[in-house]
Amino acid sequence: MISPPPPGAVLALVLLGASAGCVNLPRDHAVPSPAAPAIVSNAVRCNCVVNEHRDDARCADPSVCPGPDCPCPGMDFDLCLPPDLNRDTATDPTQKERLARPDFDFDAAVQRYCRDRAQVIMTDIGGVSQHGIICDGKRNDYFTVDTPALINCQAVAFDGRAGTSSTWRSATCARPCGDTACVNGPRSERANANCDGDDVFTSTGLHPEGCHCNRVLAENACNGKESERFCFPPPGEAKERATVDGGP
Repeated sequence: MISPPPPGAVLALVLLGASAGCVNLPRDHAVPSPAAPAIVSNAVRCNCVVNEHRDDARCADPSVCPGPDCPCPGMDFDLCLPPDLNRDTATDPTQKERLARPDFDFDAAVQRYCRDRAQVIMTDIGGVSQHGIICDGKRNDYFTVDTPALINCQAVAFDGRAGTSSTWRSATCARPCGDTACVNGPRSERANANCDGDDVFTSTGLHPEGCHCNRVLAENACNGKESERFCFPPPGEAKERATVDGGP
């Protein structure tokens, strides 16, 4: 008889769309969307396709996933934009000047952030509690995922509707992120734990704000390097809306 998954394995069950599990993310039907202008943006919704192990390559095909015909699970997650893309938290004069320039392609920079940087952050958060599975694709009785675990990451409409921007203004994201390292486990097992996988990945989706930390240490990161700092706008916080052209 297969023994039950260890504590924290719910993280991987949900993230990986496990065939034996009863909790699964929906197919990735997110709506890719450009960013609103930098002046009204300090938070972004990114979406990644879960790299489910399949006989075909449809998960990895950006023309299919995300989209209406995507057969693979997907994840939306909201992040505060980093200082180099956030007029509220930028301290470097060069970054401030670039963000204020009308010819700066802010949308392209946000898309690169989701594709290249947010993908690493979210994968590393998974690695805090399930490093072997998320980072190394370790085979087991529950999970069917290839590495990297998250692919085709891009900025998407924050309410899932065409015409809505991928970025918005958050009161929380107007303040700098903290500098607390992520420590795996519930507090009942480890006094300084702040990133319990069971709080992050649930049957209702991804809740990265369940990790009360701002950086993943090198020992937990999939690439062996400490992550950049991150923080999350809290769920339920009001979003100052903007259309994709920055209008009201």
